[in-house]
Amino acid sequence: MKALALALAVCLLMGMPLSAPAEDASFPTAQAAEGRDPASLGLKENVYSGGEMLDGYRRDISIAAPGEGGYIYIEDTGVYAFRGDNLRRNAAFGTCEAVDGEFVQLWRFDLGGLRTEESGTLYGVGWNSQPAVVKWAKEIRQAMPLYDEYRSTIALREVIFGAHDGKVYFLDLASGNATRDPIDIGYPLRGSVSVYPTGLPVIAFGQAVSKMPAGTGEIGFFLYDLVNMKPMLFINGRRSADQVQYSANGAFDSSALFTREPDALVVAGENGLLYTTELYPAVKINSGEVSVSFAPRTVYMNSLATDERENRTAVEGAVSMWGKYVFLGDAWGIVRCVDTDTMRTVWTYDNGDNTDAAMALDPTDGGVALYTGNTTYARLSKTKKVSIHRLNALTGEEIWTYEIDCVKNTSLDAAGCKASPVIGEKGLSDYVYFTVNQVRKGGAVLLCLRKDDGSEVWRKEMAESVSSPVAIYTEFGDGKIIQCDSKGNIYLLDGLTGDVLGRTAVNGTIEASPVVYRDFFLIGTSDKNAAMYCFRIQ
Repeated sequence: MKALALALAVCLLMGMPLSAPAEDASFPTAQAAEGRDPASLGLKENVYSGGEMLDGYRRDISIAAPGEGGYIYIEDTGVYAFRGDNLRRNAAFGTCEAVDGEFVQLWRFDLGGLRTEESGTLYGVGWNSQPAVVKWAKEIRQAMPLYDEYRSTIALREVIFGAHDGKVYFLDLASGNATRDPIDIGYPLRGSVSVYPTGLPVIAFGQAVSKMPAGTGEIGFFLYDLVNMKPMLFINGRRSADQVQYSANGAFDSSALFTREPDALVVAGENGLLYTTELYPAVKINSGEVSVSFAPRTVYMNSLATDERENRTAVEGAVSMWGKYVFLGDAWGIVRCVDTDTMRTVWTYDNGDNTDAAMALDPTDGGVALYTGNTTYARLSKTKKVSIHRLNALTGEEIWTYEIDCVKNTSLDAAGCKASPVIGEKGLSDYVYFTVNQVRKGGAVLLCLRKDDGSEVWRKEMAESVSSPVAIYTEFGDGKIIQCDSKGNIYLLDGLTGDVLGRTAVNGTIEASPVVYRDFFLIGTSDKNAAMYCFRIQ
């Protein structure tokens, strides 16, 4: 095992506590700008543990996400979270030259479906679902119930994702073959699997549906042990005597984040609750055996603004995190910065309507920028435009707004910014990229906007799309953007000009989001011919 992971395991094994991160100048204190105080929206919020309200709550030890590049404990191991890490800026690992702009299909893995009571049959992988790609340490790999040929595969990269057929799949990146038996929950899964960033064999994922033809079951969020292939924690999504919530929806389309000093799980649900679960892990490594256990303690908060409908407190997008601050938006359009020390909102911003896409954070010399957009769902009329915003993440101050005409969607929330943005880095560091669906002229557009003033640089028109774009970079920092649309088209674009450099297609509907591991490109589809595809970018 690499030195950092071994050091962590030894500390846990010997009962040595992990200290809270020291006060760091890179994590300044958040404070609401004028007009952004929670009282400006009449925000009512409470903090609970189980059914007990915690007045004046304050955490003994801060939980905090890292700055840039520090989310994964072991270097050179893969993509562990939706959009890469706690900043949610991209979904790519390593460099990719993409000299010829060609996509060469390496494999496809066929997926099934499940018939639900209210939504018909759901196939493949849906919106917000992105695979994780992990290279396990030797001791961990050999302790897990992998098939024999993969337990001894030194260069194994395991692709992990949840699907609408109720299963979490584990595939070999090189061949597309299954590396172990899937986890079978029996209910459709949505959102992206999150992998424990210290390299321990633990994942987290959410359930999308509970009403099935045979009856209604539980619904919630799972923390799973990949050695025993058994659940370690289940967060119930429904209202109960032990859980106070405004929204009755128990689904978790959101994807979790892990912190590691101390170890904690952070996730929000469509029940409108923001959960922080301190995990208190214990790890044993002995004679080729690995065991992990937790003693979890969950604290959660609910929140409701004046005039906000209770069922619109739902959070579908993955939360973002900078230091101790969590950023999230709900179905009414209330964007919040929450201090996890107190589980209280620091600032609020009215985004105008449903805020589904994960908000992306961009550390700059002048602070931290937050990028977000809305969809036309509950509040925007036919005459009002979808909007994209850059905010000051530490104050909620609006830096600029970009507006674009979209259709009014009365049954679905698919018009507007359903996809999560790419924050340009390296050679694309001046730009941010948003995919906007169901624009007035038809289809979707991928927008390249300047970070400094929000002005449009270029746009790429395409079929409808709720799939998040991904950026790839060469060794020298030259950047390209990959964008999928609903008809199965996959485009490789010059990040500076929008010129199409390459194109391919899959036989199916794309709603999910892709991941890139060096020159491997992975994307899933969501119709009767559903599959997970892997291409090599050349």
